[in-house]
Amino acid sequence: MSNSNPNPETRIGAERGPKTGAPFGNHNAKKVFRWRNAINAALEDWAINQQMRDGDAALKSLASSLLVAVAAGDISAVRELGDRLDGKPKQVVEHEGSVGIAVYKPDADDAELG
Repeated sequence: MSNSNPNPETRIGAERGPKTGAPFGNHNAKKVFRWRNAINAALEDWAINQQMRDGDAALKSLASSLLVAVAAGDISAVRELGDRLDGKPKQVVEHEGSVGIAVYKPDADDAELG
């Protein structure tokens, strides 16, 4: 059930309702690529200064340095290695009390709503 001419005010078309989520043309992902590109350029420069063949060799050298620090017992290096291999641990959030949730029922009468 595709709409060949979707309404620009909706994500998928008028039959699906108002759009949700990020707008079309969301440019937030470009920020990640800008940072990644800057790091890659810095790796290339560092590789040239260290007389290495390319940024990949520089990155491998830095990873080796991280492993040396882990072997020496550097706790921040151990954490970094763990985060890179296993991902960062989930943050635990504790909550006390009740959580009020409002439910909209358009066809409900007052008796059903309590």
